[in-house]
Amino acid sequence: MTKKSLIDQLKTEGKHFVPDIKDTILSNIPRQEKVHKHILIWQPKLAMALMLLIMITFGISLLPKSESYPTFVTLNINPSVEFSLDENNQVTSYRALNLDGAVLIESYDLVGSDINQALDTLINKAYELGYATDTSTIEVAAYNQRTSTEEKVNQALKAYFTNRITISEVDQDTLDEAKSLNISPRKLLLIQQILVTHDDYTFDQLVKLDVIALNEIKMAYIANEIDLLKDKVTAYRAGLENKKALLESEVNTYIQTLTADINNLKSLYETDMIAFSLAYQTFSTTYFPDATIPILPAVQYQRVLNLESKLSDYQAYLQAQVSSMYQLWLTKFNAHLVDTHADLDILATLELPNVGIQGLAKLASFVDANIKDQIFIEIADRLNTLLNDMPSDAGHAYKRIVDTLYVEFMLYYESDDVSQTLKDSTYIQTIITTYQNTKEN
Repeated sequence: MTKKSLIDQLKTEGKHFVPDIKDTILSNIPRQEKVHKHILIWQPKLAMALMLLIMITFGISLLPKSESYPTFVTLNINPSVEFSLDENNQVTSYRALNLDGAVLIESYDLVGSDINQALDTLINKAYELGYATDTSTIEVAAYNQRTSTEEKVNQALKAYFTNRITISEVDQDTLDEAKSLNISPRKLLLIQQILVTHDDYTFDQLVKLDVIALNEIKMAYIANEIDLLKDKVTAYRAGLENKKALLESEVNTYIQTLTADINNLKSLYETDMIAFSLAYQTFSTTYFPDATIPILPAVQYQRVLNLESKLSDYQAYLQAQVSSMYQLWLTKFNAHLVDTHADLDILATLELPNVGIQGLAKLASFVDANIKDQIFIEIADRLNTLLNDMPSDAGHAYKRIVDTLYVEFMLYYESDDVSQTLKDSTYIQTIITTYQNTKEN
């Protein structure tokens, strides 16, 4: 056997004895399914629709937003007030620009109000306090760095208030000049107004300032004076509250003393008639100084019982008088602030009213009067107080209060429900004469 034949034989036998390694390896590899690829067919119309939807959904939010500016609105009567508004014309803040303005906005919370509502509130209050009359000019102006917004707000205010307010018109020359300066037309008008009254400023200085600073210059705004006024007003009103509390305490003490005196008389009537008569004389002289003292103890006792039955009503009447007097004090104080333009020096000299229970309705006049007479007396007392306290230089606000109360006084005076005896009394006739003299002077 040759070498070559031997090699061929070994190869033949080896195929049957040793498995083919290649075939073994391949047989152990898992079969994979044939992947069929789906080819996306391009459809132009569908693609355009999808792109349009994306643009509508997200495109707007990606656009640059136009910058918004706050709007400022000023109210000028003599009180001056400045409002800051949001984009919905709601008040976000406000402040007084002068002392009268501080008086006008005192006690109000206008944040969150629509600007029309806020202005309406203050304008009505100005009429109520006497700052405004039928001949007053009420100026309103809205300012915004964006001219279109500024004009829109001004026109809306003008449409709402019609002829109740005055809004300056902007002519074409002002529009053109403001545009060239890159400021709003009404800011330009404000600068021009300041230049007329303030020669210590130049146009170049003012044009660099914002509307807030310009309004402060125009109104000579002094923040610490306004703060000082607030403190003084708060202190004076607290003093009036204390006066009211003291007067209420006097009323309660007076009623307690009167009740004790009545109970003492009732007890004496049951135990000691002589002591009762002596005590009644003292009682009558104290509480009914002008009354005739009855002789018979039984009549005296009946008067005591009659008085006792009216005691609760009398106490309520005195308490109502205290409240009425307190309101009168507040009214007079407000009139003082208006007429003096809240002058801090004058306010420092203003004294609290010095009124005690002796200034309230006397027991005798209450017991003998009908209900209409009692009301008339209370009105007469208020009017008499105003007339006696009227300063020689009383302003419009104070006189308006007196006139208003006199009208109410005369309604009762001319009524048949009020007794003629009371109408003809010296007290009532003196009030009428005093009032007429004030009108003549």
